[in-house]
Amino acid sequence: MSAKQAATMDTHNQLLFKRTSAVPAVKKAGVGMGHRAAVQLATKSAPSRRHQRYQPSRQGVRLPPPPQPLRQKRHKKRGSLALAQIRKFQASVNLLLPRAAFFRVAREVTMQYAVGMRWQGQALLALQTMAECYLVNLFEDANMCALHAGRVTIMQKDITLRIVFALEFFLKNTELTSPPL
Repeated sequence: MSAKQAATMDTHNQLLFKRTSAVPAVKKAGVGMGHRAAVQLATKSAPSRRHQRYQPSRQGVRLPPPPQPLRQKRHKKRGSLALAQIRKFQASVNLLLPRAAFFRVAREVTMQYAVGMRWQGQALLALQTMAECYLVNLFEDANMCALHAGRVTIMQKDITLRIVFALEFFLKNTELTSPPL
């Protein structure tokens, strides 16, 4: 066996049986190595022409795109995400609160006052629709109170002020008289 064949065989064996240690693979010097060192680090040899013939064709194989230069991340203006969410929720016709969670809370509150009471699905849906409508109106009015005070952020005092105004309006427009006998 010639030195070239021995080196090829060593490389082939190293590829077949990978070493598990962290020590680099070493191949021994063979006959006819001349002035080369007795011990040399093993490297992967280039595949011969004979083996390249039998590789499957690369037609239909998608190559990864070439790396693009790194761009700086674009910064959006402040509040643009909030405006996008406002547009999204105003355009949608879906309810905002998760249905299962709202139904669970409604049933739990009902059980505190009437044990064994059952709900129809449409009744729970109507209750959820009205609750969301009330909350949306509450926050709209609280936002108007905050804007009137020269602020953008809604605070608890804005919500409290809106509730007080709503109660005053309700008490003015309804007569609290005793029912007829």
